[in-house]
Amino acid sequence: MIVDTHHHLWLIDESDLWWLTDADRAAGGPHLNDFGLAEMREAFDTVGTDRSVLVEAWGAEADQHHWLTLAEDDPTIGAVVASTNLASPDAGAVIDRLRVYSKFRGLRLASQDIADPDHLAREDVRRGVREFAARDNVSLDLLLKIDDLKDVPRLAEENPGLPMILNHLAKPQTSESGYFIGWAEQIELLEPYPQIHFKISGMLTEAGPEPSTDLLRPAVRFMIETFGYERLMWGSDWPVCLIAGSYRHNHETTVAAMGDMDEEQAAAFLGGNAIDFYRIE
Repeated sequence: MIVDTHHHLWLIDESDLWWLTDADRAAGGPHLNDFGLAEMREAFDTVGTDRSVLVEAWGAEADQHHWLTLAEDDPTIGAVVASTNLASPDAGAVIDRLRVYSKFRGLRLASQDIADPDHLAREDVRRGVREFAARDNVSLDLLLKIDDLKDVPRLAEENPGLPMILNHLAKPQTSESGYFIGWAEQIELLEPYPQIHFKISGMLTEAGPEPSTDLLRPAVRFMIETFGYERLMWGSDWPVCLIAGSYRHNHETTVAAMGDMDEEQAAAFLGGNAIDFYRIE
């Protein structure tokens, strides 16, 4: 079974796309369209994706409810990662309103657009994570900058029962010479925490104008050698990945960067680990 652990759906002019700036819209791109269930299935059919994890790209609570409701009756979407401001005093109430949906599996904590390098060390953020972790059957996706990784070990130590997963490997700039050492040193800080997992996702859009298997391979091989296959999962970051190529191209390039996998390793990376982590039926 193939599980795409990271894709989005949105209505480009209606969804509260917190990350999409006016400059991004002006620049254009194939991702600046409506993407719903029909478009999702068309993309998935090109590689045989069986199940997926729908990850928030929307900030408003109304959007969370809209897409969680849509996922309820869709057999392909196996889990939904929603969003709220964990530093907000009313975060707990919002979480409880979202938890009523059968496919709600957790939240995404995002700091990639926050300039404060100590954002994850703030007491209000840490309090929100602790309150979230007190709920049963939840996990936390992390959308972070490389400089944020220094504070993840403390989050893991404060919340040992909370499964976490780093999105896009904190976006290593694989097309830039010299990126590897600084990125690898920060990622390696997470090795002692088995509750932290990793998505090999969103890499082609960070690999410059000519993304290739060769550009991705050093970072991917480092992840395998450091964390093993059991902590890694594939994700497409569709439809954002369309900036760098088709859904199929993204999948084939990423899997090729993983190198030779035996049947057990491939099954874990492409589906089994995701089924376990996101509790997909």
